[in-house]
Amino acid sequence: MAKHEITCSFSNEGTRNEVRMRVIQQMAAEDPGNGNGNDASQYIYYVETLKSGDRVYLQRPANLHNGFDFLVCVENTNYAQGKRKRNYPKHDDLKADLQRKKAENPQMYAKLYTLLKKVYQCRDVGDEEMQRIRFASGLPVDHVLKVIKWLFIEQDIRYWNYSGRNMTWRIVPTAENAGESGQKRTHERRQLTAMPKENGQFDGGTAAALQMGPFVKWAGGKKQLLEKLKEHVPPSFGTYYEPFIGGGALLLDLQPKKAVINDINEQLLNVYMQLKKDAEAVIAAVNSYDAADCDKACYMELRSRYNQKIMTHELDAQCAAMMIWLNKHCFNGLYRVNSKGLFNVPYNNKTSGPSVDAENLRNIGRYLREAEVDIRQSDFEIACADVKPGDFVYFDSPYVPISDTANFTDYTKDGFSYESHRRLANLFRRLDSMGAYLMLSNHDVPLVRELYSGYKIETVDVRRNINRDSSKRFGKEVIITNFDK
Repeated sequence: MAKHEITCSFSNEGTRNEVRMRVIQQMAAEDPGNGNGNDASQYIYYVETLKSGDRVYLQRPANLHNGFDFLVCVENTNYAQGKRKRNYPKHDDLKADLQRKKAENPQMYAKLYTLLKKVYQCRDVGDEEMQRIRFASGLPVDHVLKVIKWLFIEQDIRYWNYSGRNMTWRIVPTAENAGESGQKRTHERRQLTAMPKENGQFDGGTAAALQMGPFVKWAGGKKQLLEKLKEHVPPSFGTYYEPFIGGGALLLDLQPKKAVINDINEQLLNVYMQLKKDAEAVIAAVNSYDAADCDKACYMELRSRYNQKIMTHELDAQCAAMMIWLNKHCFNGLYRVNSKGLFNVPYNNKTSGPSVDAENLRNIGRYLREAEVDIRQSDFEIACADVKPGDFVYFDSPYVPISDTANFTDYTKDGFSYESHRRLANLFRRLDSMGAYLMLSNHDVPLVRELYSGYKIETVDVRRNINRDSSKRFGKEVIITNFDK
């Protein structure tokens, strides 16, 4: 069969699934083959052009002949270093090149590491950013970044049900020396044990603390546990991480100067991003919805418009305002979606009253703009990929169900599975071993205690406002930490 050569480009912006699905959709249009060898359906996709003029291309079928698998190749390149020609890189090739760059110029490598992290987190890197970084030897910077982008995507396609791109990320040398993290961690634990519980000692806070709180009612929201959580915050730390930001009660109270917030829910993150961009536009849109007489028909009509924006990925101030308004008018303030990712919570019969505290939204927007807050949408492991010793990570993860029928973790169409909780516990232990301060909250159930055995576990009483059965709205949760305070 004839070999098909196609020139195309793919954005690296979005979630991991969105990025890989763009590629899969392109390859799904291929003609079927009739057998092996020359009878196979063969395709070459030219996907990147390097500064040298050489092109990065994807060769299909790949050596393993698995589904949508492909081989990442570069024209006029031999990674075999004097042996027989091999124009496709192996992990060890890139690892060795990056190690040489780090040894040559650690400061310049730190800048390269920042761009590598952007690619890993599914963000595009511009040519100007690449041109600012130069090394005397090894592969050109644009070569490294554009090739590793496709290795990440290839791993996400081939090993999606396992660790995906994390397999490739592990070859990237860190930009700092974490070799003494274990020794440093022991010293920090002793310090924390002796230090007084003064929340004002953390490394953050605006010049004048803003009065603000969550803009939505969120399942698992920690507003009622806020004071208890604050008792467990380290008095000093580096960057604050919250991989499951939700309503952000702790973030908005602590107001750290440097923070990374993350969630898999695209619509929730859009509200944060729109408030950061222009809170007044969001406020005006919410007020316009409040101005209309509200009944079930009105609610259903706005819900339909909101779902249309979800389907078209129209992430703007109006979409953010719709989410806030629907949250105030839906049953129990619950955010739940169906298998298509569409919001499906019924009306709560609220007919009047403001849906938003305008000053609260203004203050949130101001904080997000003036502080160094990195807003990410990714898997929680990816969000924590750059955690360093001394950083503080708070995991407010979706609840482990108390009963077999509890299933109200459907905040995204993908849900949060038993295996996800296992993966989270493994991440917790990895970050602990490298010297980060960690806090996690969840239901007080046997599985949680099993997953985090060996850590400090404190039980607290809670009221669960989102439970549909009012007789079950009281229970116990745990706050788990890896340090003493």
